[in-house]
Amino acid sequence: TGDGVNDAPALAQAQIGIAVDDATEAARSAADVILTSPGLSVIYDAVVESRRIFARLRAYVLYRVAATIQIVCVLSIMIYAYNDTMPALYVILLALLNDVTMLPVADDNAVASALPEIPSMPQIMLASVLYGLLETAQTMAFYELQPRWFAAPDGVDAEMYKDAVVYLQISMAVEFLIFSCRTPGFVLFSFFTENRPSLALFSSVILGNVLVSLLAGFANTLKIIQVQVLWKDIAYIWFFDIAGLLIIDLLKWM
Repeated sequence: TGDGVNDAPALAQAQIGIAVDDATEAARSAADVILTSPGLSVIYDAVVESRRIFARLRAYVLYRVAATIQIVCVLSIMIYAYNDTMPALYVILLALLNDVTMLPVADDNAVASALPEIPSMPQIMLASVLYGLLETAQTMAFYELQPRWFAAPDGVDAEMYKDAVVYLQISMAVEFLIFSCRTPGFVLFSFFTENRPSLALFSSVILGNVLVSLLAGFANTLKIIQVQVLWKDIAYIWFFDIAGLLIIDLLKWM
């Protein structure tokens, strides 16, 4: 920090030169940051807020890469291992709804780290890959269990019903994943701390999952999902995905 003409060279050479509120014009010109109020408390506030922003960015990048890996891997395995495809409309809905519901991440609650953090892309990418593979394993387990646990009702095409319930499972699992990515601790405990999800983010995720559930439950009326999914199957998928989230969240400690 500095305020006088004699401080200008040091301010120019520093990694972050800070000119205080009543600094001379020379000091202001050389500085990277100019304080507009007396005192240095604003520097502390800026550091805390920057660490919160970093936490939000890290959570979103971790989540976005993991979600992409899951969707790409699941669709690829369905095509190349099972010679099965998902309707294009379902893929579009996955991308569209997921992007919209994640907008509140920008204003999510975040706790500033006690120590400076150095971004490590290899570490973030490794965590994203692990999340994505675990989510893929969850969906493929559901895909294998579907004929026995979520069989199509009489008179409904089995393949179309399978596509509908698999789409519903992927869509909801991807939404829930943000709750694990955003906190280093156990996801359930985070809801009772200052690091709990913001009301906007929590509401957005829940409403997004409620929306796809309604699209599936009222498919005969809304005509978006190809076949109507039984309400008991929708309830089981909610339970399956929440249980999967808790298991995946526990595995991140290993």
